[in-house]
Amino acid sequence: MLKIENKPLFDDTINHLAKKQADINGLADNNKRKRANSLWRNKSTGVGITPFTEIKKNLTEMSIGGRCNYCEHNEGGDIEHILPKSVYPQYTFTWENYLLACTNCNRYKSDKMQVFTHEGGLTTRLLSRRSQITHNEDIAFVHSRRENPMDFMELNFDDFQFYARPPHIPNTREYIKTEKTLHLLKLNRDFLIERRKEAFYFYKSLIAKYCIVKEANTDEDLSRVIKQDINVNDKNNILTRLKNTILKWEHPTILREMIRQAAQFSPQIQTYLSIISIDFNIVHYAS
Repeated sequence: MLKIENKPLFDDTINHLAKKQADINGLADNNKRKRANSLWRNKSTGVGITPFTEIKKNLTEMSIGGRCNYCEHNEGGDIEHILPKSVYPQYTFTWENYLLACTNCNRYKSDKMQVFTHEGGLTTRLLSRRSQITHNEDIAFVHSRRENPMDFMELNFDDFQFYARPPHIPNTREYIKTEKTLHLLKLNRDFLIERRKEAFYFYKSLIAKYCIVKEANTDEDLSRVIKQDINVNDKNNILTRLKNTILKWEHPTILREMIRQAAQFSPQIQTYLSIISIDFNIVHYAS
């Protein structure tokens, strides 16, 4: 998971969301959930067509290649409420509460949310649609519109699973928050582990190709990499295509983790990753 950088909405869309939310907030708590569900079901009809067309477009552009912001593999087709509307109807029409998710991840997370039961405490409680409407926003879940998930979790390149990132250790809030997020979204399910392995080797291949092409100075050097006759004057076009492919590929956290954990790879790969981090402007993930 990566932090989702915000893309602002037009004023008309912001005002539309505010009006819908005010409709819900003006009701007693026992009526808010029903009203939120009703308004959400009809969100893209009538005057809602234009605002939610923009919202879906922005969420797609805020994702990597239109993929799910949770699993980073499947196409993200759903507008997901990070704080579920059945538990937090007061955030049903809140822009910061949306991200793009796939049907599978939306089903796994559903309307569930883990929260800490006491300020500063370690005990958590699972909320769902049967829970009372809550105002407890001390969630035991990484909110990727507000936080950088890479501050909480780290990919292990031995088994391709995510774990709480050191120095987060058991019996700390950061550790619990990470573990609850991984469990709720099932981010270490077998299918995703296998796809991450494939993506890792793909990234290694394309990163090497990009760097070798960048260093090529003759037609012969370039043709040897591309495996076809090509003029060195086309190098910039080739680099652009390779860069676009790398930046839009599935499981983008892998690339950021490779940069952050570069020290564990061979000196040659470390050199390539250094070039990539600068050329692709993702050095801020290498902390």
